[in-house]
Amino acid sequence: METAQQVINDALQEILVQASEQPIQTVDFQTARRYLNRMMATVPFAGLGFTTITEPLELVTIPDAALNGVIFNLATRLLSSYDMPLTSELAMSARDGLKEIRRLTVVILP
Repeated sequence: METAQQVINDALQEILVQASEQPIQTVDFQTARRYLNRMMATVPFAGLGFTTITEPLELVTIPDAALNGVIFNLATRLLSSYDMPLTSELAMSARDGLKEIRRLTVVILP
């Protein structure tokens, strides 16, 4: 499992807002935390068992297989806050991550 700070840092790095060696600014963490909590309450993310985040060092309670999908999709949701364009690479990574999340959360009954 990873911490909220790690997930948010990775998402901010994807949109080139955060350098890997710098700490996350408090305002950036709070903005990304709100977006993360909102996103995780929607379908299909809600099926991952996520617990609302309030602090940077809290663990993100989702399966490891879903982490990249959450990071890439969070990054796409943060783009407008930082006036950044959506790259084709990020769009593809977010789409592929969402497919994996759906695979993890959809239950097909016999």
